[in-house]
Amino acid sequence: MRIVPKKEKFLAINGGNIMTYGEKIYTLREKNGLSQEELAEKLEVSRQTISNWENDKVKIDIIKAKQLCDIFQIS
Repeated sequence: MRIVPKKEKFLAINGGNIMTYGEKIYTLREKNGLSQEELAEKLEVSRQTISNWENDKVKIDIIKAKQLCDIFQIS
């Protein structure tokens, strides 16, 4: 997966699929059977923060992005 900026949003490019970073977080969270609350607890953030990331309202910082990669075992 590669992350590229696009008009204030980030896109995750995985194979031929392009989605916003928020869509990618949502997809990975659902695929791993986690609720927003469960993921928030793992990252030590609020559930609202997860929602804001998934809806591309707030950019994720690099430290939390790294933690997400570790949780979902992606690079």
